[in-house]
Amino acid sequence: MNPSPFKFLDSYTKEDKDIFFGREAEVEDVYTKVFQGKILLVYGASGTGKSSLISCGLANKFQDSDWLPVEIRRGININDSLRQQLQKIMLTPVATSKNISFPKLLKSIYLDHFKPIFLVFDQFEELFIFGDREEEEKFIATIREVLDSDLQVRFIFILRGEYLEYLTDFEQVLPEIFGNRIRIEKMTRTNAVNCITGPCQSFGIEVEEHFSDNLLTKLSPSKTEIELTYLQVFLDRIFKKASEKAKEGKIVFSNTLLEELGNVGDVLSQFLDEQIELIPDSEKALALLKAFVSTDATKKQISLRQAAEFVKTIGQELNEKQVDILIQELVNRRILKDKDEAGRYELRHDSIAAKIFEKITTYERDLLEVNQFITYAFGEHDKRNFLLNESDLAYIAPYETKLNFPGPVREFIENSKTAVRKKKKLLEIEKEN
Repeated sequence: MNPSPFKFLDSYTKEDKDIFFGREAEVEDVYTKVFQGKILLVYGASGTGKSSLISCGLANKFQDSDWLPVEIRRGININDSLRQQLQKIMLTPVATSKNISFPKLLKSIYLDHFKPIFLVFDQFEELFIFGDREEEEKFIATIREVLDSDLQVRFIFILRGEYLEYLTDFEQVLPEIFGNRIRIEKMTRTNAVNCITGPCQSFGIEVEEHFSDNLLTKLSPSKTEIELTYLQVFLDRIFKKASEKAKEGKIVFSNTLLEELGNVGDVLSQFLDEQIELIPDSEKALALLKAFVSTDATKKQISLRQAAEFVKTIGQELNEKQVDILIQELVNRRILKDKDEAGRYELRHDSIAAKIFEKITTYERDLLEVNQFITYAFGEHDKRNFLLNESDLAYIAPYETKLNFPGPVREFIENSKTAVRKKKKLLEIEKEN
């Protein structure tokens, strides 16, 4: 079977130029913007293909002799990662490269390659999520030092739109930080059609009439915007299935094949399993995902703190920092949506929620129901001083030690027990009299 031409949009590289369709206008905009300042901010929602616009789209606007891209992820510390990536491309060893200033290091690299250097910081929001003030201040000082050196170096920062405001901390030292930026929007239905037909045309794949529209309707029946990741997942599955049925090497994307593929839930379930397996601690990742599913098997919005409390409830020893790291991994793998304005995360699709719900054990479901019951009861307590009765307490008793509630909820349960004991004692006294 030939390699699939369909993959995550943010994993395209310069070599994939023949299958990078539907984004030509955006690529042109990025190319124009990159020369309007030494710093370019590329931002937008997760899954909009920001990274691929740089690694594939922008890369193909340059001749190899016109630019030297250096891709950097934060890793443990963004300053150390930057130095490590630069040392990898050095041709002339510098004896004191561990201590040499970044301007001198970059100048040495420029003299090695004689190409303008583009420092591309992908998933730059990781600095704000996991970094501390000292790391951030050191990095800001480095950028300022490089900009003031007048070297042939440009910075491209790729980040999720919700973290754009965090860059205000840079403004005092880097007043130009917001001067040159471009927002990458979600893909429209029209461009999504190009993402289907363009690669098919390049690879000699026949596309049956109405196939593209039927696929997009199946994937997103009521929306004009398309979830790019899931489009790629569907196309990859269809390609593999069509390759198996190909006659005389002719691959056809037919409407019949689309129906045979099954519903969105079936395809996304396989995608979910594959992505979880790729996470080093897959068991804990799955446990965390269960926190984002309601007792009705639909997705629900919760905060980082609530997610951390949930995993403790079902017996996983994860602190809030570890939960945060896992959440970011799940966001990057297109399973969870970005954090909203209220600081809550949720699953990208109800079909994924339904599949995760199937993985929840009977005991875990009982815990979920008890947790939901107490949360509701505590809300009623706040409104009208409501307390749990003897039957309620008997219902939660088998699970009480497993539930990880904050102080006020624990106090509410204890006050309910005290009230029940007092009521029993009064009844006993009345009987005796």
